[in-house]
Amino acid sequence: MLTLSIDEHTGVAEVQVKCIMLDRLNEIVEVMHRCYHHPNYRFRMIWDLREVSLARLESEQISSLSLEMAGSVQRLRERMVSAGVTGRSCIVASDMLELGLSRMVQAYFASMDMQFRVFMGLEEARAWVGREPQPDG
Repeated sequence: MLTLSIDEHTGVAEVQVKCIMLDRLNEIVEVMHRCYHHPNYRFRMIWDLREVSLARLESEQISSLSLEMAGSVQRLRERMVSAGVTGRSCIVASDMLELGLSRMVQAYFASMDMQFRVFMGLEEARAWVGREPQPDG
């Protein structure tokens, strides 16, 4: 189950993930679409994964999700470039294993104009995402 909320003042989107249904990974892409088309969204996103385990995903599922996300990510990148902004996104992980797995996602986002970090605490993530991105990250 995924819950999306977007702060109307800061434009920060927060996605709370309660469980990842292996046969319904497309829900992640759907949430991204809803977010990207929301009028208040300002290219800032927090993925709260503290209640799920990325370790349950097999490499084929991660590859499949990456392919599904590729189109959305490309459209997001185009929107950021046309708006002249740098996006900022992060994952909040529950433990060191999830922190390490989330770092692989961080490497994926390094290829686009979006700053990406992984945190162990939600408040730290909110503080970082809510700030204006700086060139040094």
